[in-house]
Amino acid sequence: MVRLTRRDVALFDWFATVRIANMEALRWALPAAAGSAAPVTVRKAQHWCARMEALELVKREQLFQIGGAVVWPTATWASARQPHLLSQTTRHEVSVSIVSARYLAAGYEWFRDRPAKNGYEHQADGIARKGSTLDAVEVELTAKRPQRYGAIFRAFDVRLQRGEITHVTYFTNVAGGRAIQQALSGSAVPASGRSRLRVVPVFDDRGHWYGDEQPVELGGEWTAPALPAPVDRSNSRQPNLFESDPR
Repeated sequence: MVRLTRRDVALFDWFATVRIANMEALRWALPAAAGSAAPVTVRKAQHWCARMEALELVKREQLFQIGGAVVWPTATWASARQPHLLSQTTRHEVSVSIVSARYLAAGYEWFRDRPAKNGYEHQADGIARKGSTLDAVEVELTAKRPQRYGAIFRAFDVRLQRGEITHVTYFTNVAGGRAIQQALSGSAVPASGRSRLRVVPVFDDRGHWYGDEQPVELGGEWTAPALPAPVDRSNSRQPNLFESDPR
């Protein structure tokens, strides 16, 4: 008989916040649930999925647009609505699960942000807490309009000034990171707020996080490459920092 361990239960508690994940996220979330900071192999992540599938507690599906298998809890465990795998938001949700798992491995707790109550507020992709640090976390793989960023920055600045959060961290690809930096340079966010807003380009355009080193923003030693200055997209090709692994 297959029994659930404390680690298994902790993983399902995590799924209650991220809803869907891939093997890369599980590589970090599995050991983090047992108190370890080092990722396991893909094979071990797949083995955990097989155990849970035998209990009909998770489902797996290969998604071409994600570049691998995704896993989510079944209604047997979670009463939340099941993910729509063909939704345009699936890639984003999976990328959020990767970032969340990295935070867990770095010793943080991960929570859903509170819903926005009006058009002046903004709900982050997650809140990471460690000691007195409260990090509002965003995953940005698709650039938004500059006006939209301005409203988001203002909403975050209010929360920073109130002490509701201590930092805002964007985990991006090159295009998303450049758009954020360009919008920030033209925004009215004061210098005090800008100093606590971090842009960390760790993803390629498909939402893959390169390498197993933790960035300095999560207490690691790896420093993400600096983003190139914005260029005119109509006349030149966007440089890709991840054509080869910078590490």
